[in-house]
Amino acid sequence: MLPYHTVDNFLRFVPDELREILLEIRNIVFSVVPEVQEEISGKRLVYFRGQASGPAKSGT
Repeated sequence: MLPYHTVDNFLRFVPDELREILLEIRNIVFSVVPEVQEEISGKRLVYFRGQASGPAKSGT
């Protein structure tokens, strides 16, 4: 999990309503799959899971 300040800084230009939704999705992802790896790739938060064939992406 990336530090909160890193994600917060990444989302600094996102409208408040959308930021809240993205942060809630992030919380859900980590509550369901705690071992998921999180990265910032381009303009997206990207989540990788060891057994999956590719990333699950979210973005603005």
